Amino acid sequence: MSMPTAGDKSLTLFRALVAAKLNVLAGCVPCCRTECAIESADVWLSVNGLGTGVAASSSAWQDGGECTYWMLDAFNNS
Repeated sequence: MSMPTAGDKSLTLFRALVAAKLNVLAGCVPCCRTECAIESADVWLSVNGLGTGVAASSSAWQDGGECTYWMLDAFNNS
């Protein structure tokens, strides 16, 4: 988890997803929006692949990954 992302947004999303799943397991109750974000992140990572060098400027990130990341980040930091 402490490995640098080096601009790879698949790693950025992966970290947020793992943190969200651990928060749920620790007893944090997710809202419907967070549950959808967790599911979306799982799908996004299955399509785009972990460690594949997804750039912030890519359509994959801008059209779905980024929004999902921010939803997970809000849950993890609330």
